[in-house]
Amino acid sequence: MGFAVTERGPGIEIHLRDAAGTSSQLPQPLQECQSGQCGCPSGQYDKLSAMEVDAGHDQVGARLQPLPGERLNPDQILACSAYTTKLAKP
Repeated sequence: MGFAVTERGPGIEIHLRDAAGTSSQLPQPLQECQSGQCGCPSGQYDKLSAMEVDAGHDQVGARLQPLPGERLNPDQILACSAYTTKLAKP
């Protein structure tokens, strides 16, 4: 799986390629993050106000918005993305 992390204003976008075998199923670690049970050890999840995930054929995109007054750290999000995609591998 490949991924890119891009800072967009106060939020961050994550694009994962080759992450979803079908458009209807997210990898399990992303499902957990989306439902509020993210296992990523970065501490960034506590700063998150919203996470929107869009799954398509062989790619997943996520838009992260911070809580008011918080800033998400792109380097930490990148590390979390690497951790999450490692968990998603079969």
